[in-house]
Amino acid sequence: MFLRCRVLLICLEDDIDELRRCVRAAMLHFGIQKEDVEGWLFYAAPGRIGGKLLERIGNQLKLGWMGR
Repeated sequence: MFLRCRVLLICLEDDIDELRRCVRAAMLHFGIQKEDVEGWLFYAAPGRIGGKLLERIGNQLKLGWMGR
């Protein structure tokens, strides 16, 4: 079953330019037009300096600033 929904891609490794290249390559490969994803596909790439989801302090896991 196909259900159209909004999608957010978050890349914590690469920068926004690399993520754009990957998304564009996938769109070209599958024949997807920009108009097909406008308002449905969103992406962000804060990169390595973007923050942490979790961090270990001693034996405890605590939420990083992105996980709050």
